[in-house]
Amino acid sequence: MKLWFLQLSGWPAFLTVVGLTAAFMLLASVLLTKLGNRSLVQALAIAATALVILALVGLAALMMASR
Repeated sequence: MKLWFLQLSGWPAFLTVVGLTAAFMLLASVLLTKLGNRSLVQALAIAATALVILALVGLAALMMASR
């Protein structure tokens, strides 16, 4: 079984990484600005929830990739 992400090389892969990085930076800028206007307890709760969701998505992706 060939994995598509191992076959990426050259300009398409580079431009994809640059595009995803720019999109993530923009999203993080907006979200962190909104998070800064909340109380410390709310910010901690939102950050903890986001980390749990991110971990679950990562585990799901790893599970799908290892099938």
